[in-house]
Amino acid sequence: IILISLIIGPASKSHAQDKEPVDVIKVSTELVVFDVQVIDKRSKRIIGDLTKDDFEIYEKGARQPVSYFSRDELPLSIMLLLDVSGSVRPILHQIRDGALSALQRLKADDQVAVMAFATKSELIEDFTNDRSLVSKTIETATAADLLGSGTFLGPALDEAATHMQVAPTAGSRRVIIIVTDNIATSLGMEKRIEEKLLDGGTVVYGLIVRGAIGKVFNIVSLGQIKGVDGYVKQTGGEIFGASKNEVD
Repeated sequence: IILISLIIGPASKSHAQDKEPVDVIKVSTELVVFDVQVIDKRSKRIIGDLTKDDFEIYEKGARQPVSYFSRDELPLSIMLLLDVSGSVRPILHQIRDGALSALQRLKADDQVAVMAFATKSELIEDFTNDRSLVSKTIETATAADLLGSGTFLGPALDEAATHMQVAPTAGSRRVIIIVTDNIATSLGMEKRIEEKLLDGGTVVYGLIVRGAIGKVFNIVSLGQIKGVDGYVKQTGGEIFGASKNEVD
């Protein structure tokens, strides 16, 4: 290698002297993309109708120009995390019907995965655009009690958060919708789960549906057992309450 360099070196120099020198100017540019969701601090509601003038970006104290602004409707990657524990089993058919109805409102590019949980959890359908396949999966998940009767949200959400980091379509909005009576425990796993959710850019929504058993537990516990609330708050999602006939 050294010998070749010595031979080529002088020849290259001689060749360069035969030509006029050329000044070369190199300019480096970089487009940095920010994906932003703005939430009202008090109401926790998402704020829309914003324009480029509503935002300021600073780097090391220096204001940077916003070159491009858009409100893009990115496709959704939704994990339906369905509580199939003993306390919701009496109203599972309403939850099933509501979930099936909600699928019809999704767009063609949106993907859905389904995980059921009780004492144990199971990913019963990975991300897919096949609505009929998801419908069959939901019907199967709500038809049996093979996962036990407890409501161990923590291990299920931990597994779901891990899956959300690797499975969805690149660039999609990542959402976990937990359908539960919220009488659930995370077994001290909160911090680890929250870190996984934030690392994966996943927003958690809670749909709280209570049957008779869930209502009794809520009264006995003085409303202190709120399994999904912390995760929703940390990721900027929302909690919705629904009667058994309003799930969709």
